[in-house]
Amino acid sequence: MKLEGLDALDIRILENLYETTNISEIARRVGASDETVRRRIQKLYRYGRIIVEPDYFAMGLSYAAYIADWPSSDSALKLLEECYLKSITRLITPTGRKIFITLIPPLHLENVMQAIVETLLGPGTFIPLMNPVKWRPSYLVFNEERKELVFPWDEALKMLLKGNVTLRFRGNCRQTVIDPIDLAILEELQTDALTPLTRVAKEKGVYQQKLWYHYTKHVKPLIRFNNVNMALIPPNKVPRMLHKISFINHEILHRFIGVNILNPFFVAILPFRYSPEAFVITGLPSDQMLCFIKVLSELSENGLVKSYEWLGIVDPSYLRAYTIPSADLLVNGRWIIKKSVMEKVLPKAIVKIRKDK
Repeated sequence: MKLEGLDALDIRILENLYETTNISEIARRVGASDETVRRRIQKLYRYGRIIVEPDYFAMGLSYAAYIADWPSSDSALKLLEECYLKSITRLITPTGRKIFITLIPPLHLENVMQAIVETLLGPGTFIPLMNPVKWRPSYLVFNEERKELVFPWDEALKMLLKGNVTLRFRGNCRQTVIDPIDLAILEELQTDALTPLTRVAKEKGVYQQKLWYHYTKHVKPLIRFNNVNMALIPPNKVPRMLHKISFINHEILHRFIGVNILNPFFVAILPFRYSPEAFVITGLPSDQMLCFIKVLSELSENGLVKSYEWLGIVDPSYLRAYTIPSADLLVNGRWIIKKSVMEKVLPKAIVKIRKDK
């Protein structure tokens, strides 16, 4: 993957931004001045964003996906926007347009949210997921001479077959009590991880010391890592695709995640919660797509992959992403469903829940 205008220093800064947003610390690690790192980060922002990725389960939320036919009306989607929507993706398939949405409903209301989504969008598949795993930038896959990211597919296949994977997938941490101030901080950091907390304090009308206390005690334990959301390959040049892969067990699934977390052609991996399966979102040029299919074929022949399904191409003209839920959904430390949604949808949803039981 050729990187126009980027060099080895940019990649090293990206790699460190994944772990910290402290400019002086990054400068020390890469052997550059603070000012140089600041200038390089400003340049990197032309390619995407650096945002915080929280642990939703530690917030008392869950993570789930729903796949259905594209709704005939946008009113259903607008109603979902008042709830726990995380993203809306339209998929283009040979049989028509599909909708792939991700949600972060409260753990204690997940079955209710499932019924609400089914009521709004019609028949579909609701799949409980674990926390998403996003691409992690690394100098290890950067060819300095050719100035491009090159993923070693053959080496990755050997690691998958032999099991010698050093990067391990981290699961969910224990639940943490949060409040509106914590949500305000997370909301800003999910827009820009480099947002100064002093600015957040000023905008929210909170004393800096109090905001810093909330960040240190409540927010920081929720942050799994920084999501370096860089569109190094524009979606209009290389289409994003959604795949579904079923493995023989969770060990192989975690091994697959551990290997491919550094794969620059993998946008995200969404592991299923109760079965050894995962959605994989990729941006694969034709030559890389061939490598990907070869790896899947080898894994299948060796009995590690049970099945593979191509679900569709992501329609770049309809992508919606949302941050964490708004503070009005958190009442006395407990997540709720808005009254407007309950009045319009919940009666039908409750009937559906009772029928399913």
